Amino acid sequence: MRGKRKTAVGGYPFFGQDVGAVMLPVQSPALPGNVGHADTYKFPVRYRALKGFNPDWWNDEEGPSEERYQTILDASKELQEEGIRSVTYGCGFTGIYQDRLAEDLEIPVMGSPLIMAPLIQKLIGKNKKIGIFTINAGELRPELFDAVGISGKEINYVVGDMQDAPEFRAVYCGGGKKELDIEAFREETVANALRIKEENPDLGAFLIEFRTIGQFSADIAVVTGLPVFDQTALVNFVHQAINPKPFV
Repeated sequence: MRGKRKTAVGGYPFFGQDVGAVMLPVQSPALPGNVGHADTYKFPVRYRALKGFNPDWWNDEEGPSEERYQTILDASKELQEEGIRSVTYGCGFTGIYQDRLAEDLEIPVMGSPLIMAPLIQKLIGKNKKIGIFTINAGELRPELFDAVGISGKEINYVVGDMQDAPEFRAVYCGGGKKELDIEAFREETVANALRIKEENPDLGAFLIEFRTIGQFSADIAVVTGLPVFDQTALVNFVHQAINPKPFV
């Protein structure tokens, strides 16, 4: 195969961006390790913001409506039509639409890092827990878990969140603070990860649901000694699948 004459095919206005990211219209700081920061990945990512979309859509009166699904689908299709070969999202709650998006698009869909849970359970064994790490445990409702494949007795998990995290809440949860104290946020994140592990001695891995927590996945892995799965790991996994490395 590699000895054949190489050719190139057109059809798009630009090339070399295989991953697309559909983002909420938020303006809070994003660090490397966050899907919203382009330096997170070793390959180009094309971004598309959902203009006019309520960032708190999961919790407002309208919730995950059909109209909002169409808005997310339209943005995803625009990326697909531009040549993007896989798509992820800046909000993990998009996982509520995982199956529908996968059916309605022609490219791999990463609606939420939570879709990795069945694989992680196989990796660590059924007697170890997955520590799902999010901002507010109460927001991870049963319908979301059902949509991403965390249901029944197949997944052994515990949900932990960012308790006692004033810096995090001041910047990301409506506190109005514009500048993030990175070290304070790091310390809060690590402290909460350690608390979750201490409360669950049978923990086998962390699964980061919220993208800003993923900015400190490396720190969590070091202090807890556990593997950490996050959105970066998921996107890298899919990117490798659509761009396999040639070895011979």
